[in-house]
Amino acid sequence: MESVKRAIIRAFSVLLAAIVLAGCSFFAPSTPDAGKTGNGKVRVMLEKTEGLVILSGFYADADPGGDVTFEVRAEEGYEILSAEGGEYDPALGTVMVKNVRYPLTVTVKTVKNGPAPTDVPVETPYVTPEPTATATPAPSTPTPVPTPEPTEMPTPKEETTPEAPGITLKDPVLNEKLYPASGESSDSNLETNYKITYYANGGTVNGYTTDAVYMYFPRDNYLMPNALPDTGYFKKEGHILAGYTENGDGSGAYYAPGWNVPVDENGEAKLYCLWEPAEPEDMFDCELTDYCAVIRSYNGNASKVVIPEKIAGKKVVKIAGGAFSGKGISTVYIPKYVETIEWGAFANCPSLTSAHIPDSVVEMSDGAFSGSPMKTAYINAVRNPSYMYSLMGNGTVKYERLETAKGKKIIIISGSGCLYGIDSKLMEEELPGYTVVNLGLLVNISAVFNAELVASFTSEGDYVIFSPEMNELQYGLDPFSTTMWKSFEAAYEVLARVDIRNYPEVWTSFGAFNAAKRDMAEGRYSQTSSDFSLNKYGDLSSYFTETQPSYGDRQSYYLSNGGSLGLDYPTSMVKNYSKRFNEAMDRVNATGAKCLFAFCLMDRACLVASALVPGGEAQKAYENAVDSILHADRISTVNEYIYEPELFYNSEWHVTGEGRTRRSKQLAGNIKQYVENGPIG
Repeated sequence: MESVKRAIIRAFSVLLAAIVLAGCSFFAPSTPDAGKTGNGKVRVMLEKTEGLVILSGFYADADPGGDVTFEVRAEEGYEILSAEGGEYDPALGTVMVKNVRYPLTVTVKTVKNGPAPTDVPVETPYVTPEPTATATPAPSTPTPVPTPEPTEMPTPKEETTPEAPGITLKDPVLNEKLYPASGESSDSNLETNYKITYYANGGTVNGYTTDAVYMYFPRDNYLMPNALPDTGYFKKEGHILAGYTENGDGSGAYYAPGWNVPVDENGEAKLYCLWEPAEPEDMFDCELTDYCAVIRSYNGNASKVVIPEKIAGKKVVKIAGGAFSGKGISTVYIPKYVETIEWGAFANCPSLTSAHIPDSVVEMSDGAFSGSPMKTAYINAVRNPSYMYSLMGNGTVKYERLETAKGKKIIIISGSGCLYGIDSKLMEEELPGYTVVNLGLLVNISAVFNAELVASFTSEGDYVIFSPEMNELQYGLDPFSTTMWKSFEAAYEVLARVDIRNYPEVWTSFGAFNAAKRDMAEGRYSQTSSDFSLNKYGDLSSYFTETQPSYGDRQSYYLSNGGSLGLDYPTSMVKNYSKRFNEAMDRVNATGAKCLFAFCLMDRACLVASALVPGGEAQKAYENAVDSILHADRISTVNEYIYEPELFYNSEWHVTGEGRTRRSKQLAGNIKQYVENGPIG
């Protein structure tokens, strides 16, 4: 009878726990499919903590209601105490999570049981190589913390872990190492690698007895490395890692985790952790469960609010609607475990102008800041990238080139027609004295956003060329999209350079972007764009054969959707979206640079007969709309960019190598003609 009672109690406890967990977005998805992997399973993550060696994979997928098991052991000098969210069996060396029904992160608690060894292996994710030429001021200046000279320590030994039968070892990204800093800079590896040295600046470095460590990053195609994401490398009790600065007193340029970092002539940089003290826990009303905390309201009156990572020992995973509504805060720091920010969480805060937000957030909408003048976003990377080394992440290489370009610049803003159709090296040969930056990106990228971004880097003598494909987003429509987040995944600092109030759906797409990444494998910042033929100029120049087109039956987007394309379509877009387009161009012109307009490439086979008449009524109407409406000088005619079908590869915008060469020389010639004689119109 007693055993029956115990069984009933256990069953009731499981049911009660499931009900309570529904309040925590990290564990209880808001929709039936949220948190599931692509195969319908539920993912359980095992957090890497100090002193823990994970012998099996760091995550496992289970059928709903199933069990998962991780194999672990303690490093020398450590002891495993327990597993938060699972059951630790010291005899078997396993952590088991039973009856998995919600996505879950399990934290294994360890303790040192003796003197810390001086040779400690640490498994850590990698760091990115991307640009950040223009210094961004630190959002706040903490109390200076003296930084002692780094202690010289031997290079950690490579740790080998046997593979458990049937279980995949951790992703290679987690096998890269931080090394204790020696204070020396005469490292021969700097000829082929960047080096960033990090100072804990009053905090500690996970797994090391020194307060300074460094990491190498291969140069390859990249012009700059990235700062470490906030995945637990550095810790300081009662604080959150707000980012990194050039100096230990918080002065100098500021870089959030994952941002691009400029290096000196030797390829080195030094960064100091920037710590922000968290608000006292009693300032928050929370809903607590066995696993997490949900903030329901804030009772303080601080102008700068730093939300603690944990309250009552539970990770803060959700900020409820109305929690900060109407408060007089000016900036907020959201910690790295938060996954849900509900509608109205920061609504109607009249002074709220900036926020530090981690890419852990998977549920969020534009309504989170409804009625608040929130214009500046500092996005923190708290996981490694998934897109930056793929074609979707091509904006990273282009942005770093924009950041580091020296002297006079020619910057081309366009869609995939320029991604595939510009040879920057050839254009630089045709236009000596200029650095060419090809900002041709994939579809669904707002040209308005790129123009506003470019305005941070232009000055007198620069030219910004607009060459939009016939797409609303290229002509001024400005909603943010998940494609834009993917493109700039390893260059989150772009958000801090624009007024995000101008871009609808920025936070809705942010949550969707992070939710999609949750089930993807993490990559490495060091993985290069050369894997998909994007060169250091940002040109997709060897993706196609040089001369062999495969456009085949000419079934372009327009032909397959009911007919050929007339020029009345782009003409109407110039008229309908000119306001935002002109605002963007005005920002560029105000820096002393000149905005120019060149027509995009068009496949003759995709145009109606009236559009093909050189200087005809249709072409003239398009040109006249550009001349009379847009705040840019036109440097080409429509007709000169209508190419024969043989020069296109797989769409009406993407050309072969021969087409790319012709277009690059032609555009360079247009620019020369403008410099000598002014605009055409």
